[in-house]
Amino acid sequence: MRLKWKGQSLCLMIAFLSAQVLAGDEPKSSDSEQHTVYEYVTCAVYYRMLIGALKSNPSDLSSLEDVYLDQMNRAISQGRRAARKEWGAQDADKEFDLEWQSEYGEMITEIDKNYSKIRKLKMKYADSCDQITSTGEQIKLTGTPVLPALALLD
Repeated sequence: MRLKWKGQSLCLMIAFLSAQVLAGDEPKSSDSEQHTVYEYVTCAVYYRMLIGALKSNPSDLSSLEDVYLDQMNRAISQGRRAARKEWGAQDADKEFDLEWQSEYGEMITEIDKNYSKIRKLKMKYADSCDQITSTGEQIKLTGTPVLPALALLD
């Protein structure tokens, strides 16, 4: 019975996260919600590290790779836009890449080059990065949600 509930919870979590990603493409942020290049780069690298951890340890959670990839791409896009504002079009890419390399090096060192220690990064960055890369939109499901994995568990 316990295994059945864990499976249902996992399926619901994956369905919920997938619906979040599908709810909106590009965040609509006001000037009051702007973040620094460093914050965007930090979050992009954080999501990149989560993808690496999932790939290094194949599991049932591999479907979360798409969710993390979307959040990473969103942070990169917002970060590059902020970099152009801060450093101008000519230097933005170079500065963004330098920030990426620096942050990536710090996170790799923080987990001792061992993806099984990814929990350290989650504890440090999860809440702020989820907030920074969120679309700020409510999840809107159109029609009846189809969750075939739940039907298999009954």
